[in-house]
Amino acid sequence: MLDRVLIVFPPVTAARFFPYLSLPQLTGHLLDLGVEALQSDLNIELAHYLTEPQVLRQFAEKNIHPISPHKWSHHFKEFLAFKKSAPYLRQRIFVDRPKTVDEKSIAAHHMLGRLIDIQLAYYGYLKPFSCYQDIETRARRTLGHMNDPVQAWLSARMEGLIDKFDPTLIMLSVAFGSQLLLGLYLTDLVKREHAHILTSMGGPFFQAHRSYFSTERSFLGTIDRVSIGSGELFLGEFLREGRDRKHTQSTKNFGIADIRRSVLPNWSGLPVNAYLNPGFHLGLTSCHGCWWGRCIFCSYGNQSLHSETSYRGKTRAQLLDEISYVIQTLAPQQINITDEESNLPTLVSVFRVLHERGTEITWNVRYRLGLRLRESDYCQQMADLGCRILFAGFESTSQRVLDRLDRGILAKDYDRVLDNLSGAGVRPRISLCLGFPGETRAEAEDTCRFVIDNFGRLELDNLQQMVAEPSSLSGSRSDDYGLELLPDDQLMSNPSTSYAGGRYGINMAEPPEVLDLLEQVSEAWKHFSHQKSRAQRQKWIDTNPDWRQLAAAVSLGGGDVTYLNADEAILTNYRLAKEVEISRSLGESLENNDDRRSIESLSNRLGQKDTSTSEWVRDLFIEGFIELEKPVSFDKRA
Repeated sequence: MLDRVLIVFPPVTAARFFPYLSLPQLTGHLLDLGVEALQSDLNIELAHYLTEPQVLRQFAEKNIHPISPHKWSHHFKEFLAFKKSAPYLRQRIFVDRPKTVDEKSIAAHHMLGRLIDIQLAYYGYLKPFSCYQDIETRARRTLGHMNDPVQAWLSARMEGLIDKFDPTLIMLSVAFGSQLLLGLYLTDLVKREHAHILTSMGGPFFQAHRSYFSTERSFLGTIDRVSIGSGELFLGEFLREGRDRKHTQSTKNFGIADIRRSVLPNWSGLPVNAYLNPGFHLGLTSCHGCWWGRCIFCSYGNQSLHSETSYRGKTRAQLLDEISYVIQTLAPQQINITDEESNLPTLVSVFRVLHERGTEITWNVRYRLGLRLRESDYCQQMADLGCRILFAGFESTSQRVLDRLDRGILAKDYDRVLDNLSGAGVRPRISLCLGFPGETRAEAEDTCRFVIDNFGRLELDNLQQMVAEPSSLSGSRSDDYGLELLPDDQLMSNPSTSYAGGRYGINMAEPPEVLDLLEQVSEAWKHFSHQKSRAQRQKWIDTNPDWRQLAAAVSLGGGDVTYLNADEAILTNYRLAKEVEISRSLGESLENNDDRRSIESLSNRLGQKDTSTSEWVRDLFIEGFIELEKPVSFDKRA
């Protein structure tokens, strides 16, 4: 029997903005070998399912409406408000071609994500693990118990894939700890119904926690092959085994395949245009590992310090072929270079060649705020070649802390680098991390103050407290850095700032108190973003004198009008997490979307002076509670 490999990306993870690259990369590898392969991103497919109108309605009818309205949580109210717009949201993000990246699309993307996550949280799939034993306990409690729509849908979908493809091997790519629970549920389903199919599981999560998973674990009993390292090398050994394969659990570290020998990724069968992203993006890599590799908190970069997993960058010719292929065959609106630390000089040279050939593409990259970016001409060159966002880690404004982390950058360069990037039109988007060994409270406060003061020159991508992943230097050599870790298997994550906890590390004996600082930065960023949006809307009003001829309509995420009495009402916008008092008559007019009139005619109908109603509507627009649209003519309504 010829081998047929089904590659699955299991739920749940926030990695649903474009296809996770392990699927198309392994699919391309198998097809190049002449092996039949089918890839399925069940994470994005589940996102589509959970936003179907009938699924949203059933969730509300079963879990929200039986509760007295005055006992509804904020999340339930948010769900009901967003649910009203679900068909439009799905059309805007999953269906429209080409995707239009504007304020409404960004709002739609956010609201769909919340509709998904509120359900997943209710069913318990976003709860982080507290220890390794917790993984086993929750896995055993979950396996075989189809007690929610998520498991019922997964069961039916997996059966459909198996019936369609009849695989000999099912590979599950687990990039994040949040995928492990439903990944185990899927392998359990396979073994209960199709015992002849071999199962394997691997990915970055297993690589980061290889010290734990390198020995056999009973709760992984439905997995025949636990693979640590490169999926390509695992597949090579699997295919060579032939008929000698055994259905018993084995774990092996395969190391890393030579990235310069990798074939072109293949996205066939994936809904590439229908990911949860305002635009159509695809990801590529420029290297394996990190050329620096010495930052003590980074398990991904630290693996490059070992000869068997050393840093390796793709060649210029290789990247030129890959990027050209993606642009010509799929035409994404943006290419995301998804490395931990990209091969920036090679990428710049590749995009220069494309530019000279007349090929223009927007791209972003991950790179440190370091020496190369001190040159303004270099930053301008990146912008001229299409770079729009530079993702970077940001740990401290204290050189003492940066040196303890072996970060390899200079705090004194920050101002110069930020000026160069923002001046060129490249937006630095940082992941702020605090809580490092030896970092003082005052140093952490100074770092947060710098970030907040520079929101005009940088954007915020993520917030987290440092975790000592077992395979990082801080986790494996904690004594060298004055970091006392608990001796048992208690895990530390970031449940309040990262999706489903994010990365996991061994818990500290005395975790630093920095969560309040991270929360302050988060609130400051929300305030800054709102003020920025407010200023843009004010500018629009100032430059469009005929705005009173438009009609007022409730914005996406709004429309929840609560009537207090005969004269007063409250308009709530859950997307903004804000509410405002308005008149009852205005609330009734806003809710009646079929009767949209211009602001002037609305004033006359309400029997109010034009100036007072206009000012009221103007302020609601500036604050983001309503939108201004073309009015419905009386002839059309007739």
